[in-house]
Amino acid sequence: RLFKNKNGFEQYRDLYSTNTRSKFSQLCAAINRRLLLGEVVILVSHFASTFEELQENLERNHIPYEIGLRNVNRESLKNHASKHRSSVLLVLAETLNFEEMRPAEDPMRLTLAVMVAERHPLPSHDRRIEESLRRLPGRVRIGYFLALDECTVRAVVTDTTVQLLKQFGLNDHELVTSSMVSKRLRIGLSRVEKSVTSETPSASPEEWWTKNFQATKLTK
Repeated sequence: RLFKNKNGFEQYRDLYSTNTRSKFSQLCAAINRRLLLGEVVILVSHFASTFEELQENLERNHIPYEIGLRNVNRESLKNHASKHRSSVLLVLAETLNFEEMRPAEDPMRLTLAVMVAERHPLPSHDRRIEESLRRLPGRVRIGYFLALDECTVRAVVTDTTVQLLKQFGLNDHELVTSSMVSKRLRIGLSRVEKSVTSETPSASPEEWWTKNFQATKLTK
């Protein structure tokens, strides 16, 4: 565990797999473990292409799910949880909107497992998810699932670092934490965010890097 506060919000260290295929396989296994414990799983993506991949993998692994449309807020989550005690809610990060609890509002106590299937190239997008989740009462756990061959990781993590991880025993059948990779990712994406002055919406991570970062570099 990386961070925990007194309100029940817990953030875990990023998990890495060797490749995207392995990541989705391990992610589905992690979802099934949470469902067996009777938890509500919120599965999050930043990009439409990743959202579609998640759908395909959920269906391939026969994991039932619902799609959160438009504004996923406290009330819609409460309604979902009341109908489905153990369930998966698949959402785009931009739809999450958990407002501050009003003083007279009855507290909603849930145990949520939030699994984010990618890091956004701009860290502020991930911070927005975390800040929104901190407003929820109950126990909320969040973790990021990443693959070493994803373009966002490859853009800032060197091949040497990836090779070191493999030498240390990383294989296609497990997820591992790595403070070395996480540090390089955090520093690299922070630099990217400082260099991007305006952002063009994109359907995939690859499109984002082409439209936003490369264009920014060309203008400097």
